[in-house]
Amino acid sequence: MDYVTQTLSPAVGVRFLTVDALYDPDTDYDSSGFYDRFGFRFANADETLPPTNGYRTMYFDLKPLIDTLEDS
Repeated sequence: MDYVTQTLSPAVGVRFLTVDALYDPDTDYDSSGFYDRFGFRFANADETLPPTNGYRTMYFDLKPLIDTLEDS
């Protein structure tokens, strides 16, 4: 996140990071909790489980971090 916030965002205007958090209904494995701890949110909060494609898309808004860096 540091690299994207400090290097990529000023150069090309990156504002959001997206991930596809794996979800395996057979083993009940859901990696979205990992990303949630870092502040990622679901792109579709109303998505039914299990997802049809094996993952749940999540995003992180970099704008608050960018604003904090600009203020320092």
